[in-house]
Amino acid sequence: MNKIEGMGEDFKNAKVVYVTTVGERGKLFHRPMTNYNEDPYGNMWFASFRQTNKVEQVMKNPRVKITFPSSREGEMYEITGSASIGTDAEVREKWRWWMFFWHPEYRKYTWFTEGSHLHERVIINVCPAEARVVKGKKFDFMVTP
Repeated sequence: MNKIEGMGEDFKNAKVVYVTTVGERGKLFHRPMTNYNEDPYGNMWFASFRQTNKVEQVMKNPRVKITFPSSREGEMYEITGSASIGTDAEVREKWRWWMFFWHPEYRKYTWFTEGSHLHERVIINVCPAEARVVKGKKFDFMVTP
């Protein structure tokens, strides 16, 4: 994938990125997702729940776009790639990390680490393919669950 000056640092600083999926008849859906990833050039992951539109859309059409702001005014970055749903092992490992990141007090509860409600959780993996800088574009957000 092409490297863009400044994108790596701006990606690390982006606490929220927008993940765009493709719905029926090519309709685009943009969702804010918490960004735990540090490398925009490597594989990324996002925690979600199985019964969501975004997961259904990824399973039908793996094309996705990750969008986040640039530190330069009037610019943003777009990364296109393909998404897939993680394995049960990835779900256990990464959801545990996600849960303890947001709720460190749960570390004392073993019920979480034993896979409770594992069937409801998913990891969306994104493999980036191409990146670009977009200048002066207004981003039309259609946020859906």
